[in-house]
Amino acid sequence: MTLDQGNTGYPTADQLEAFVAELKVRRLSVTQFANYVTSHHGVALSPANRDALKRGNACALDRELFDTLWDILTSLPDAKRVGSKGSKLGHITITSTMRRELNGLFEKTGITPALLVRRRPPELQSLTVNKVSNWRTGRVVKADPVEWRYVVDALCGLRSGPRPPKT
Repeated sequence: MTLDQGNTGYPTADQLEAFVAELKVRRLSVTQFANYVTSHHGVALSPANRDALKRGNACALDRELFDTLWDILTSLPDAKRVGSKGSKLGHITITSTMRRELNGLFEKTGITPALLVRRRPPELQSLTVNKVSNWRTGRVVKADPVEWRYVVDALCGLRSGPRPPKT
């Protein structure tokens, strides 16, 4: 079923074409955008919704969902403003000072990345032990600002030094 023959007639072919053009301006695929809206806005796109956006079939999209996706997409910076090649959408650059402070917090608290990640809230499922470890070593120089803030805040909220052994 094409857009013009869709159940709701929404989004129109012109609206979908504009949506795809906005994705291109931001150098995002439908999959990348879907992953972003799920992790940062809590809007989960079903496989049918993703397919509808990829193929121009509107049968799986309703007006409210499309309007929400449009609002999120148009609020994102275009690729020219995102950063250098390989930059991740909305990610921050981890400076050497930030890395030193992060490592200092880990040393001060005595906590491991594994324990910190185990305590993460459900909305931060993309935060992994490897990701945090790579931030610490400098293998990764970009971070999701929400994940970074969680790690720093969690470490700052812990008391100093390793916990004494239980007797």
